[in-house]
Amino acid sequence: MSNGATIRFSQSSLSAYAQCPRRFWLRYVCRVEWPAPLSEEMAVWERAVERGAQFHHWMHQDSIGVGVDAWALECGDEMLVRWWKNWLQTPAEFPAGVVYSEVQLSVPLLSRRLVAQYDRIVAAADGRIYIGDWKTGQRVPDATDLAASWQTWVYRFVAVEAGAMLNGGRAVRPEDVVLVYWHANAPAALEPISYSAREHDEARAKIEGTLAEIGQLPREESAFPMTEDGQVCKRCSYASLCQRAEGRCEVVDIEDDERGWDNMPEDEW
Repeated sequence: MSNGATIRFSQSSLSAYAQCPRRFWLRYVCRVEWPAPLSEEMAVWERAVERGAQFHHWMHQDSIGVGVDAWALECGDEMLVRWWKNWLQTPAEFPAGVVYSEVQLSVPLLSRRLVAQYDRIVAAADGRIYIGDWKTGQRVPDATDLAASWQTWVYRFVAVEAGAMLNGGRAVRPEDVVLVYWHANAPAALEPISYSAREHDEARAKIEGTLAEIGQLPREESAFPMTEDGQVCKRCSYASLCQRAEGRCEVVDIEDDERGWDNMPEDEW
């Protein structure tokens, strides 16, 4: 298994490093895209990826004004139908504005580039920026944990640093950013998350500190140890590679923004 020449930095890669450095090593250095899960889990695992991708595709079409109700409600997949009905009955709320769907923004940091892939961004007339992100996992995230997640830190930070290009050239203030998570299985479970100048400074320090830490590590497997948290292993698609497959959950963690990870920009370590 050869080492990749580049590493992509996003909320997913930073989260992987924080949870388990070995996962980061396998996914982003060695570029093991989808290691084979235990054989009996393969069908469930692949279907979860396909189902999430399909729902995001429908949401993209909905964002650009393509009617998908008939397709979605007659697709024959009970879970997808339920998700779409949840969206029709309890959608995420956004103000009127310019809508961007499946848009990618990036900012330079420490001679690298931090990338954020957004499901939806709405640039309101008053200068506010609303970020929409669709969750399709079986687990409904804890609101407190989600607010403190790498995704929340990275998405809001990048929206401020690079959002002017979607905001008529106007700089985006942290106070103008709102992050709206919407969970397909629990559409009313999550509240919008605001932002502030203090949090923006904290985000910069947190992100730059982690990038600097990774950059100082030697490019060898021993520098990226496996986590000691067995709960992380239970939901990791790499558990079989690490001989930690015992006690696995039925469904592994799948990051929605990694659906098109091969299309994301890369940076040298």
